Amino acid sequence: MHYDVRINRETFVDLNVQLFPERIPFVRFDSKSEIACAILMERHIPGWRCIPGETYQVPLVQGCKADFLVNGEVVLEYHPVSLHRGLMSDDARRSFERHLPRLKGWLRDELREALRDELHEQYSVRRRILLKATPGLEGSELIVARDIKEFWRAVLMRFSEAPPSCKQTHKEWAEIFKAVEKG
Repeated sequence: MHYDVRINRETFVDLNVQLFPERIPFVRFDSKSEIACAILMERHIPGWRCIPGETYQVPLVQGCKADFLVNGEVVLEYHPVSLHRGLMSDDARRSFERHLPRLKGWLRDELREALRDELHEQYSVRRRILLKATPGLEGSELIVARDIKEFWRAVLMRFSEAPPSCKQTHKEWAEIFKAVEKG
């Protein structure tokens, strides 16, 4: 489920500090998370720029697209796992939703986490297959970040010369989310 998002012009500039590069509000994004990832990578990864079709929404085979390309060789997908959307079978989803609340807390949490891990792995495998079939990206590394902390650890900590702290990343992410609204 994709939707266009846009920058709220009133928060485009905050306390005379520009939150976004000038061209970012004119790039079409499918989610607030994509905008946050793009802006944080532009801020913290030297030389990285959000360029549609090159470093953002990178074309893959079968008409698919990868979220981001970093340093020409690392594909980044920001993909939080959603149990509701991840289960393809309506019957499985209904059964899961019906029985999960009846389980003890520790068992419910363990089952939910195991299912999230499985859905994450299935998504990662599908993306790896697409990468291997895409000319020029066959040998690319794939990072699938499920949340802000994974994005910070796997991307900002790795590619930034002076990475922000995890706490600072969360703060910047929240600032960006406040300035973005559904279009």
